[in-house]
Amino acid sequence: MGYEPRLYIGKVHLTVRGLHNPNKFFFEQVASIEVPGILFGNNYLDKEDKKNACFLFLDGDGDQEVIDDKYGRKLCVIPAKKVLDELSGFAELKDYPMLFAAQQLLNAIINGVGRFYDIGVVIYGH
Repeated sequence: MGYEPRLYIGKVHLTVRGLHNPNKFFFEQVASIEVPGILFGNNYLDKEDKKNACFLFLDGDGDQEVIDDKYGRKLCVIPAKKVLDELSGFAELKDYPMLFAAQQLLNAIINGVGRFYDIGVVIYGH
């Protein structure tokens, strides 16, 4: 198995800081989807994305602040529009139906709750 990313789509809370990680802001998950690693591999994040360090709560009791993925990569929020633009180039490929599904899901969230909140995406490798 290679790098298997899950895209977490959610609300970015710049004013909410972590109890255990006060230098990171809170990312509130709205949805998630598994995608193939063809697009979201090791070097996807650029320098600007890496400045947006965050934490989120995953499965469990909701008290554990998660700051990196299973590969030890720091979690960073990527602007939703940037990810949507990247997905647009791959979504038509019939070999990658989950990229098309991710594009549709992200577009729906941007046009829905994105009207009221800042929406971002966290790539979580597992």
